[in-house]
Amino acid sequence: MVAASISLYGISKLQASAVRSAEFAKDPRNPYAAQIAAEKHGGH
Repeated sequence: MVAASISLYGISKLQASAVRSAEFAKDPRNPYAAQIAAEKHGGH
C-alpha cells in the first residue's frame, strides 16, 4: 500500500512537470495550456 502511494505520487509529479514543459505547454491538445498561459502572464 505504501509503495503504491509513493509510486502514484511520483507519477503525478512527473506528469505535472511534463505537461508544463516548453514542448507541450503551447500544444492545443494540452488540457492545461490555458492555465499555464494565464500563470505566465501573471493571472490566476
